Amino acid sequence: MVLGKKQQYKKSALTDTFHIKELSQSEILRNDSIINTITSEKIAVTLINDSLFTNYSYKDTLFHINENHILRKMNRVLFLKY
Repeated sequence: MVLGKKQQYKKSALTDTFHIKELSQSEILRNDSIINTITSEKIAVTLINDSLFTNYSYKDTLFHINENHILRKMNRVLFLKY
């Protein structure tokens, strides 16, 4: 978990193996990448026979801290005043 000045988020490193037929209708395989046609997200893959192998990082934002909120740390404990 990462805590920045304006947001808290979780970073994950993921590996995945799946079959080409498991791609959704919004995903297309182009060269060495899967492209999501809705979000334009591009994920690098390795194609071996009919299987796809991928390693990617995922960032999940847990919450944003706006200008009215104050984040304080005391004795390794974080407090959010809003």
